[in-house]
Amino acid sequence: MLNKLFSGRVGFHNGIRISAGLNVFLLLLSFALMRTRLPPKPVHHFPIRQWVFEQHEFTLALATCLFTFFALFFPVFYLQLNAITHGVDRNIAFYSLSILNACSVIGRLVPNAIAHKFGISNLIVLFTFLTGAVTLTFPAVKNLEGTILFAIFWGFVSGAFIALVPAYINIMSKDPSETGTRLGLFFGVGSIIGLFELSVLTPVRSSATPITGALLTDNYHWLEPSLFSGICFMIGGFLSLIGRNIIAKKRGTQLV
Repeated sequence: MLNKLFSGRVGFHNGIRISAGLNVFLLLLSFALMRTRLPPKPVHHFPIRQWVFEQHEFTLALATCLFTFFALFFPVFYLQLNAITHGVDRNIAFYSLSILNACSVIGRLVPNAIAHKFGISNLIVLFTFLTGAVTLTFPAVKNLEGTILFAIFWGFVSGAFIALVPAYINIMSKDPSETGTRLGLFFGVGSIIGLFELSVLTPVRSSATPITGALLTDNYHWLEPSLFSGICFMIGGFLSLIGRNIIAKKRGTQLV
């Protein structure tokens, strides 16, 4: 929808305004319709400092978030541009993100359905590494077929990684009431990194491109930013692997 708005008579600025207005309307509608199922409970003050600095698996989860969210937006922002610069028709390239997001939906559903058999921590380690591995193949995407295959595989594995995060954080909680606060901390870190990454991923000639955009350059050198993003995911994979081993040791089982 946004591509049609941006490319048509509406234009980029008005398209963004329409998208923002639609989101605001839907959010206000959801706020108006939400009701608590049970009476609200007294506010709990959780030992956040203890979680962050003393519970090592949670500390490692936050560190994983730090690295992976630094790399998460590179393919999303640049897949279309990469396709167009390699001669793929613009109208077809626009649909690469739709394919990516469609496969991401499948990735968010399937791994969660089998997580009880293989272990949540085991799967999040696997899909963090797989997302990094697929990201590292980005420089090899030079035609329509490669663009579609990359969108399919990266959409699936990255969707699985994102969808497994809530369950992964939940297994670190001693009580279900902690989960919301822990997720808030995790995605709070991710949102700050995401905001910085968005400034990094502004148009290439912008002065606000200290990392990914600077690595890409005006000449579109795809190898360097792909290596940066892929390695960030790999580091996140190693950190989550260490956290997974800590959880397994505490629980006395490898199915975690």
